[in-house]
Amino acid sequence: ALGKPTVLILFHGGIVTLPPDILESPNLAVVSAGYPGFFGSAAIARALFDRPSVLATNRWGKTPVTWYSESGWADANFDMLSFDMAKPPGRTHRYYTGKPQWPFGVGLSYSSTSLAAHPSADAHHIDATVTNDDAVRATDEVVFLFVAPARGTLPAGAPAAALRRTLVSFHRIGPIAPGAAVKTTFSPVPRMVHFHNIDGKPRLHAGEYEFFLSTGDVATEVRLRYWCDEAACRGVSV
Repeated sequence: ALGKPTVLILFHGGIVTLPPDILESPNLAVVSAGYPGFFGSAAIARALFDRPSVLATNRWGKTPVTWYSESGWADANFDMLSFDMAKPPGRTHRYYTGKPQWPFGVGLSYSSTSLAAHPSADAHHIDATVTNDDAVRATDEVVFLFVAPARGTLPAGAPAAALRRTLVSFHRIGPIAPGAAVKTTFSPVPRMVHFHNIDGKPRLHAGEYEFFLSTGDVATEVRLRYWCDEAACRGVSV
């Protein structure tokens, strides 16, 4: 309504939903502050208004939860008394099949970055390169690695916990100088497709798996596909 850049700061102890008319503002930024404690207000003020500090650090977090849209939450008829996270439409990034307001792991900073993946020839590890596209500010970035059965199918005998996608690793990288690129390595790949059975023992279920490298933006995530069995993992052309 003001027609000016506006920052909405949310103080909350759990997941909240926001009305669509607020989110449709073209000049709106949202800061999720959680429940920051005694020094939270000072930290937020420094992050938003202390320009020298912002240029020097530029360290922001990623949301540790899935944010559901107001309409999606109402239409899904979530059963909050149920502890079955896979019950349709599912909850969290592991099971939710709807379109979230913001997905798990999303988070902006004052800079933009780009992500590239470089799988090893033996499919034992995955190298990721993060480039700071900002010509002025240094920045930090978080790279997530998710895994899911390819084409949404479960390998024979795999637990339902592997149904959608599972976070298997993440790395915070930085500070990355303006225009610089930094590499990080995720390994070993075969261990990342071990899922715990009902007895709590890890087991690899042979099948095709997709790996998703992401900085939180689903639209720019990098996908790799492997066939994995007890012997090794092998790259598969997508």
